[in-house]
Amino acid sequence: MSELEQRAKKDAPLRYDIRTLGDALGRAILQHGGTRVFDTEERLRLSCKRLRECAERLALSSIIASAGAMSMKQPKTPSLNVAHLLPWSSFSSIMA
Repeated sequence: MSELEQRAKKDAPLRYDIRTLGDALGRAILQHGGTRVFDTEERLRLSCKRLRECAERLALSSIIASAGAMSMKQPKTPSLNVAHLLPWSSFSSIMA
């Protein structure tokens, strides 16, 4: 089993808990705040998610550009391993 698969298996219960809590929060907002508040919160949540994804792509681009700018005289260690800097849920979209 690869490291990525091991991490995904280990994180599965946490992801389930987070999704469950998010669903409960959404129902509570809808029940107590109404459709207008819920729709506003959803737009804000999706905007924040897009902003975070853009920032991750920008950070990855910057890291790759910096690595490419290294001269041959500079040591290549530590190795360029940026996978741990990015959330796994958006990693595939960055590499596409």
